[in-house]
Parts: sequence; C-alpha cells; structure tokens
Amino acid sequence: MESSIEDDGNLLDSLSLAWWNTSLSPTGKVRKNKNNEENLIIAGQAITSMLIEKKIDFLGIGEVSPSDIEYFKSLLLGTPYDIIDCFEQVGRGQFSQAYIYNANNVRIFNQKILVFSELGRNYRAGHSLIIETKCGSLINVIVAHWPSKLQSYNDTVRNQLAKTIRSNIDNLSEDKVILMGDFNAEPFEESLSAYLLASRDKLKVRKKKELFYNPFWSKLGMSQCEGFCGSYFYKSGVSSNWHLFDQIIVSSIFLNDQGWSLLSEESLIGTEVILALVKNTNLHFDHLPVFTQLEKVNV
Repeated sequence: MESSIEDDGNLLDSLSLAWWNTSLSPTGKVRKNKNNEENLIIAGQAITSMLIEKKIDFLGIGEVSPSDIEYFKSLLLGTPYDIIDCFEQVGRGQFSQAYIYNANNVRIFNQKILVFSELGRNYRAGHSLIIETKCGSLINVIVAHWPSKLQSYNDTVRNQLAKTIRSNIDNLSEDKVILMGDFNAEPFEESLSAYLLASRDKLKVRKKKELFYNPFWSKLGMSQCEGFCGSYFYKSGVSSNWHLFDQIIVSSIFLNDQGWSLLSEESLIGTEVILALVKNTNLHFDHLPVFTQLEKVNV
C-alpha cells in the first residue's frame, strides 16, 4: 500500500520514530487466552496515546496478528494515520510486525525482506522499507525482531543476522539508515557492537561513516531511570528483571548535520502508561516502547 503525501503548506522540520513489541501475538497468531480481547483493547489505547503524546510519524509494532491489525485500522479511521503489515513467511517462522505512519508527513515504498540462510534453513534478518518525508528526503528504515535467548544457538544466528543487515546496508546508495526493533541483544553484545558496528562513541561515528551510532548505550543501568532499567521486563530474571533489547540505531550521517540530525537522547524509553502495563502481572505486556526524533537541518 502506498499513500501520497498531502501538501498543507507546512514544512516538516522534525521526524519522530518509535518501536514497540506489543507482545500481543508472538508468532503472528492470536494467543489462546481469555484475556486476548482485553489486551488488544489496552494495546490500542496505548498506541493511540503514544501517537498523540509523542507526535509519532512512524511507529513499528511487533508480535501482532492480522486480526490485531484490523482492530488497529478501525481505531485509526478519520486520522492521518495509515497502517501496513508484514506477515511474510521465512523458513519455519514468519514476520509478525506492522507500521503505523502519518500519511500527511511520510510515505512508504520499496519494501524488501532480508533473510539469512544456512544449512537449508532461513532466518528473518529484517524488513527494509524506504520512507519518503514530506520534504523529499529518503530514509531507509530496517525493522528487525531477532530470535530469543531461549536457545544458545541463537547467539550465533543473531551474529549472522547482523552480518546480513550490514551487507545490505553496505550495498545501499542511501546513506540515511535507521535500524529499529527487538534485537534480543543488549548494546554491548557481539551481534550489535562487533557485527552491526553500532558504537556508543559519537566522535568516532562522526569520523567513520561505516559505523552506526547506538544512543541506547546511555540507558544501561538504573542510574539513568526510575522504575525501569531496560526495555524488556522478565519477572523471573536471576540478577535483573530488565534487559535492553529494544533499540533504535542510526547511521553516522545523522550526527553530521547533513539534512537530518539526531535530537536529544533524554527520552528514549517510556511511557508511564505502558510501564504500568508491563508491571501488571495479569497482562501479557513485557516490553516498553523506544523512541527517536530527528530534526531537519538547513544545509
């Protein structure tokens, strides 16, 4: 689905992006649970609140089903927001994600599935989309949901998925790239830091355009937050209940004031509404949303 961008005479001077693993339908199929409808309604309320509160232009949502998407579409009627989904089957699994976007400010096209193949098995590396902003800028957004840590073999798989995305990026002509999703890896883990080349060092990233900047390094540790110290809450954790699996990572051009620049890194994780849902043990939610905002730079 493509939508044209309406010209209301106002220039787009900022761009807000977000990701939320909703936990509604982990395999792309609705959970067999009596609380499904309640969880869906609550998720819809959280999403609409997030769109308004954060003025989001592009929101990736994970672990959703086709019926979840139909419900969200009904909530978005009469608003400038459209939604497209990705339920592509890859190997034994499938993508279960979708994208809600402000059609007045952006349009989406050139979608591409990124796959890693080994020994006859295929794995989901990510879903690549091109976002065109109202002012004509093109940004390549890659949305990923990598395998969980429940099996140790997935550590190796995540490294290969990172290499697959890295190879795709290296072959792109577009230098404005944003990676977002649930990587099931923290910023310091090998898949993100060594294979994807996502660094915490702004000065180094500015000098080396092949590096990515991962602002979520700054969110490791309780000293940077109150009530949470990560994006994923695991109530049975031994040494910590929190892990920082959900991140938004940007290419070096966003640190060099070339067209678009990364804004403040203070409010990357939240909202209080969804934090309350995550801490409610009667509900399925276990991830917080993550955000980033770009500012248009005059060059």
